[in-house]
Amino acid sequence: MNNATDRLSAYTEAYHSGIYTKDETVSAIIKLLADSSDFSVLWPSVPDWVQLAIWNFLKSYDESSVRYDFSSKSYVGFSPELSALKSWLIKVMEGQ
Repeated sequence: MNNATDRLSAYTEAYHSGIYTKDETVSAIIKLLADSSDFSVLWPSVPDWVQLAIWNFLKSYDESSVRYDFSSKSYVGFSPELSALKSWLIKVMEGQ
């Protein structure tokens, strides 16, 4: 997980230094979480403002959703990984 944690830090540092916009940062972190073998371990390290943005996006995310992935510069549709992240976040965010 250290590599994912390092990438998370790099994305947030790039945002704070003005290299990435908020949307670029959130998109990159969504991809990082979706690609992670255990996003539940990485989630607590995600800054609150990014967690909120991801949660707000995923609440309305379904099979018809398409998002722009700034990392790959392509449009990305429904994926099982994001569906799994959404299901887990429903338990975490609504269970608070």
